[in-house]
Amino acid sequence: MSLKIKTDNDLFFNWSLEEIDNFNSAKIIYQTTDLHNSDKNNTNIPTGYEIKWSSKGKKH
Repeated sequence: MSLKIKTDNDLFFNWSLEEIDNFNSAKIIYQTTDLHNSDKNNTNIPTGYEIKWSSKGKKH
C-alpha cells in the first residue's frame, strides 16, 4: 500500500515526516520540498491552490 501526501503547509509537512518516522512499518520512498521543480512534476495534478499560489511566485 502507498500513501501520497501533498501539502503547501510547512508545519503539516514537517509534522507528517515526524509521524511517518515514528510509525515503524512505514517508509518514505520519495520526498521533496519543491514538487514543481522535481522529477515528479510530470505526474503532478495541480490543485486550485497550487495554481493560485504558483501564479503569485510561491515555490513550495
